[in-house]
Amino acid sequence: MLVLLCYIFIAMQAKDLLRKEYEKLIEKIRSESKEFSRFQIVVIITLLLLIGAGAAFSYFRSRPREIEVNKNKVEVSNISKRKLVVHVAGEVMKPGVYQIDEGSRVADAIEAAGGARPEGNLNSLNLAARLKDGEKIMVTKNNEPSEVGAAEISGSSEGGSLINLNTAGVEEIEKLPGIGPELSKRIVEYREKAGQFSSVEELSNVEGIGKKRLDSIKGLVTI
Repeated sequence: MLVLLCYIFIAMQAKDLLRKEYEKLIEKIRSESKEFSRFQIVVIITLLLLIGAGAAFSYFRSRPREIEVNKNKVEVSNISKRKLVVHVAGEVMKPGVYQIDEGSRVADAIEAAGGARPEGNLNSLNLAARLKDGEKIMVTKNNEPSEVGAAEISGSSEGGSLINLNTAGVEEIEKLPGIGPELSKRIVEYREKAGQFSSVEELSNVEGIGKKRLDSIKGLVTI
């Protein structure tokens, strides 16, 4: 209790001392200010105000500010690209089913499967064709024997050239063995709906063309 009273007494003495010093300072400023002209006093006050304003501006500018974040905004980089599922088979290093970014090409799918084997024939594929979901890409062997004889190949189309599935009309496709007018029409309709063929093996997606029929004509067509 005695210590508390001592602290209160000291505080009161300090308060009186500060008040006296403050009054002396004010009196000194008043006496010295009489030596300045009115213009000088205005200049000094103006400078003090400018200094005070600058200090206040710097203080408020340096204070941390809240940044409003729009929670509904989604960064484009965080949106995953749609994936296509394709089957890469035949003469590739790692045959199997792969997920490929939408917009990829046949070449990208083959690369995902480890690339073609040395005996793989990439000339039978359109490597620049866009992939479709659920598509099967078959890489055949070089000089793979066909079940159709050379005589049949040379007589199946004009001048012995292969029939291009992506450009041939109904009448030209109809010349293939085992392909009548109805099946030829289905092939053209499939091409118009699904886009150009990316591989000869894609013919198996056309209704009425099974493995046996595909094997009998795949040596006669190209893309």
